[in-house]
Amino acid sequence: MVARFDTKKHEINLVSIPRDAIINVDWEIRKINAVYAGSLNFGGTGIDSLMNHVQRYIGFEPDYYAVLNIDTFMQLIDEVGGVDFDVPEAVDYGFGDVRPGLYITLSPGPQHLNGEQAMAIVRNRVGYEGGDLRRIEIQHAFLKACLDQFLSIGTIPHVGGVLKILGENLKTDLSAGNIAWFLSRAMSCRGEDIHFYTMPSDHRLISGYSYLLPSVYEWLKMINDCLSPFEGGGIGFGNLDVVYCDESGRFRATSGGLSGPDYYDEELESSELPDAEATPSPLPSATPEPGTEPAPESGTQETQDPLQQDPEEQTPDPETWENPGGENPGAEGFDAGGAEASDPGGDDEQPAEGAPEETEA
Repeated sequence: MVARFDTKKHEINLVSIPRDAIINVDWEIRKINAVYAGSLNFGGTGIDSLMNHVQRYIGFEPDYYAVLNIDTFMQLIDEVGGVDFDVPEAVDYGFGDVRPGLYITLSPGPQHLNGEQAMAIVRNRVGYEGGDLRRIEIQHAFLKACLDQFLSIGTIPHVGGVLKILGENLKTDLSAGNIAWFLSRAMSCRGEDIHFYTMPSDHRLISGYSYLLPSVYEWLKMINDCLSPFEGGGIGFGNLDVVYCDESGRFRATSGGLSGPDYYDEELESSELPDAEATPSPLPSATPEPGTEPAPESGTQETQDPLQQDPEEQTPDPETWENPGGENPGAEGFDAGGAEASDPGGDDEQPAEGAPEETEA
């Protein structure tokens, strides 16, 4: 989940990237939910690799990150005294290795949930007709219920205990003072100022695996409308590195080349595949370069991708894009961060310890 917090307008946008979203890599399983655990398994930090792939998906580098584990989530729900939620569908969820032998069964309807029940709600996807996309809808509804409950009473119950749990368990590049400051600003929001979205996508079965490919035109609009910290949006197709299907049904990458294109043989005739030697262009920085155009697609030129036909639509206007690493009046007051998707960005880019100036969120 990636978020933008406008601390001047008190508006929060949260966008979910589904677990089955395909990534442009030469791996056997090319899902974004494999990145974090895969990095840890190979000696990485997890979050560095995830931030890199999220940047490829949204076209810029988020400011902060936060990783919340299952136990911490349940502790937080219990600390605030539980949450009232209208359960939309029956839930029968087993916690597996997290809590061996624990199963949660919930019937549809309004009820007060404790931490374990809340975790079952946000984790379960078995039995949902829409699978993970339906689970995302329910996650959004639950988070909205939490926020509405806190905003209605004007505070977070047992906020001291909440901050203690977060300080001891949250993996983040935010300091305790930063977290307290953002929570205080969030309490100034109204329910109607908090918006949830999901990446628009199309389902494909590729090499035996189920994937979601971004609907690139709708996705780019969502990025610029809901996430970009730049004046006027400022993100073009050339800033992304995502796999998609063009209008003729061919698999392409916005960066100009598919990693491991043979992976897509089951869907395409080999003569239609891009050049096997092609590699993705270097990922653009968070600041779009004036005049940037996406790299040309290698291989046959019989059908030109519409994304590459009009560079003016792909290139941020140099009059409007701003530099997130320096003076950035266009993004003033914004925090583009995510639950598991962001970059430290250096100490000088974070809010100062405690309560920073409001325009430096």
